[in-house]
Amino acid sequence: MTTDLALFNDFLEKWPLERVRKMSLDEYTKAKRRAEGEIDTFTYWLEAKLADYGSIWGGSSFKFGIYSRNDEEVKESKGGRMYTEDYAWYAKYGSTKEAAFEKVRSLVVAVIEGVQRDDLRAIDSADLGDVYKWKIAFHYQSDVGNPSVLNIYDPVALRSLARLPRSSRISECQTKLLSTIGDATVLDHAEVLWAAYQKSLVPEIVDSSDNRQENLNTIYYGPPGTGKTYQVLQFLKQIDERTADVNAKSKLRSISSDATFWHLAPGQGGYLWPKLKNGTRLGYQWCSNDYGDLRTARIDNEHRSIIERFASVKQGDYFAVISGYKVLGLAQAKHDYDYSRAITEALDFQTIEVEWIEQFDPPVLLNSTQTMTFCRLNGGTRWDAFVSGLAERGIVMSSDKDNAAEVVDQARVSRNHMLVTFHQSYSYEDFIQGIKPVMEEDGEEENDKSLDYRIEPGVFHRACDFACQKAGFSDLEHALRATKTERKAAFAGAKPFYLVIDEINRGNVANILGELITLMEADKRLGSENEIIVDLPYSKKPFGVPWNLYIIGTMNTADRSVEALDSALRRRFSFIPTYPDSNAIVQPDGLSVDLGKLLDAVNSRIAQILDRDHTIGHGYFTGIKDATDPLASLAEVFRKKVIPQLQEYFFNAPERILQILGKVFVQRARPEYQLFGSTQDQESETWAIGVPPTDSDENRETAERAFMSLYTSDGD
Repeated sequence: MTTDLALFNDFLEKWPLERVRKMSLDEYTKAKRRAEGEIDTFTYWLEAKLADYGSIWGGSSFKFGIYSRNDEEVKESKGGRMYTEDYAWYAKYGSTKEAAFEKVRSLVVAVIEGVQRDDLRAIDSADLGDVYKWKIAFHYQSDVGNPSVLNIYDPVALRSLARLPRSSRISECQTKLLSTIGDATVLDHAEVLWAAYQKSLVPEIVDSSDNRQENLNTIYYGPPGTGKTYQVLQFLKQIDERTADVNAKSKLRSISSDATFWHLAPGQGGYLWPKLKNGTRLGYQWCSNDYGDLRTARIDNEHRSIIERFASVKQGDYFAVISGYKVLGLAQAKHDYDYSRAITEALDFQTIEVEWIEQFDPPVLLNSTQTMTFCRLNGGTRWDAFVSGLAERGIVMSSDKDNAAEVVDQARVSRNHMLVTFHQSYSYEDFIQGIKPVMEEDGEEENDKSLDYRIEPGVFHRACDFACQKAGFSDLEHALRATKTERKAAFAGAKPFYLVIDEINRGNVANILGELITLMEADKRLGSENEIIVDLPYSKKPFGVPWNLYIIGTMNTADRSVEALDSALRRRFSFIPTYPDSNAIVQPDGLSVDLGKLLDAVNSRIAQILDRDHTIGHGYFTGIKDATDPLASLAEVFRKKVIPQLQEYFFNAPERILQILGKVFVQRARPEYQLFGSTQDQESETWAIGVPPTDSDENRETAERAFMSLYTSDGD
């Protein structure tokens, strides 16, 4: 949101009330395909140009009552919606576009007149979409310096912030929220409120010494469709946005995406790096000065292909100096390989003069290692991680030049978290560390490649590396080489890193976590008083869990295919429930069925038969508000999500579904063909479970009554 009222005032000058009273349909709405030049309509101003004063983007254009169509698809008028080639409108406003616009314009005027005489109840009763009419009201209130309307228009957000029930009027919410404005401007007050609302949508993960122990390991659990993963991702999005703001002024650099990139290992364990980084020449020990010109030398040993490859380096190629899975530096060759320029006194092997692009401290971390001393990097298994890692440091490939800032922000914020999904075949080797088959990136020819086996870090191990970088270490290994006192000081002020485990209960958790079951406890982590360091079974290298690594899991309580988490794991996690919330559903304009009441009624019956863990999530219904035909969308949700979920819950027990949905949706039927040899007493019955069609006006009325019966009667 903005704090500048210049555009706000420009709108009022352009669209005073007197002009609104007389505006034409073309002035009210005009699609791009019909517009000549810039679009300057009343609705375009409110939706696009004034978006910084509270957005009403998204959803159906029916929110305007009538709108100019941008597509040319022939649509049938039905379901309370009228279509012509150029316009669409709600049938309740009139049978022609002229009559509909006349009605809509009178409602817009009524909203403006209501807010200007401080009669907010008049806005409540105006038959326009909630978001749209309160947007109009905000911009036409008599004195924005002494406001009666906030620039927050979402009914769900307003009721949540005002702590008022679903049945409350929007005017009540506006009045209550503005009662606390004090000396703040309406824009500043709304910004604070909106931030509070956004924060309420995400889990409370507090990064402080007092709260870390409780919140380091958290699992959000609940039925499907309740927004468990969504809540966590929304929290991470907020973290990402803050990171993007910090990075906005960072310097960006572009390098050629068409160049050849070479992996160059600086000796075993990186022992050559201290010497290489202080010079301007790069090479490796296998290219001995004794071989002479590598382009013509006859080399007959196991390193032949690695040695000969150095002779193919061209001016403009890039050297990525990589030790293990750490990119230590990036440099560009200043000339082609030339034996006459390859010999220096400083190094006892052949080299090429380079210009350093950057030396990375901490290093860029890749997703896997490479045992080759020198090989191509382009397009290999590490390429995507390499490109993303460079972007994180503000270095983008030239193919991404046009959207460089976006690429960099995305790469940088991705280093605040990692996400993994557990499944039945997920293992310790995938999560912590294991021996993995790897195709060597060993040459330019296909037959140069060979299968190798390496000990590779898993997702959790890499998350620990990133968390350690937040504390100022280059990786986990570096943190473990430090003293306990140094670790404690570094982690005390470190920013958090988040590992999100979706569907955590779908894997064999005890098998996947292994020794983590102990190490993940708050008082056993690196930087704590009782830190524990163990040797991993494959690499035999020390391992610990950083203090600043948050583990967030999501768990579907209705999933019957997996066993419950064991008690040892439960003791190490905080569990936060996420159950269906009908208040999170925005009621679509023009839909008679109350979605919130419908969900509450269905879930009440499910809970009576089973429990809350098997209820229907509100997430199934939140997208209906954006549908062109909300009733058809509701029928589709029932047909493809609600009924299949109930059939899974009550397998082979259709009478239970009858108790939940009633006879309109669930009916007994006598099969047309009975079993041979059955008597009248033995005749079988089948069950038909379905949703009334919505393909005609008559059927739509029947469907509306059917859905409304779920919360207005016993379903018979």
